[in-house]
Amino acid sequence: MKPVTGHSLSVPGGPGARASRAADRHSRAAGAQCAHSRFAPARASAKLRTMRRAGALRQSIPLLACLALAVLAGCGDHGKRSAADSALTFEQIADTSGLSRGVPVVETFDAYRMPGGSLRVKARLRLPEGTRVQVAVRRAGELTTVAMAQVLVEDGQIESPPMMTESGPLPMARYSFELSALFTPAWQSPAVLRGTNDGKSLRGPGITRTRNGWATFQQVEEMTR
Repeated sequence: MKPVTGHSLSVPGGPGARASRAADRHSRAAGAQCAHSRFAPARASAKLRTMRRAGALRQSIPLLACLALAVLAGCGDHGKRSAADSALTFEQIADTSGLSRGVPVVETFDAYRMPGGSLRVKARLRLPEGTRVQVAVRRAGELTTVAMAQVLVEDGQIESPPMMTESGPLPMARYSFELSALFTPAWQSPAVLRGTNDGKSLRGPGITRTRNGWATFQQVEEMTR
């Protein structure tokens, strides 16, 4: 029998097998370390980017907080301006002190019955020619108007047309007769407004001002008719 040459046999469990397994473990460890060394720069770069993002976020938080405070402050200022802009302004009422002093505007007044029972009002007024005057008739102590007419001053006096209700003459009772005139372009002619400075030159009992500053005249006479 010829001896076998050129090959070495490794007996399982023998010294050769143990040496072979040790060499294999060493080779795998070296490979893992090499792989770790290859990926280490990439991992470091990713970690660096994460740290930079975190730092940028930390730096942006105060800026965002400042912006939020600025926005809130702006909103607060806007609210204050809006409140100021929308603040209520009260209408100034003209001073009426002294307007009702002077010679009486109503010099004479009378209310009388016509033969058919209708009521007529006649008065002499110290108002310019052509002044429009309203006559309103109400029961004494009541607010409901039962008859009304508008007349013009002619020769210093007014006389209403015969007044009655739809059902007939007003019954005999105590009545309140209100005379009024408003000195506005809708009420008076340009000549009357020019002659009285829009009513502002008028003085006497019953002369006053509206909330808009317009001159007005109002006087009530009460009698049983």
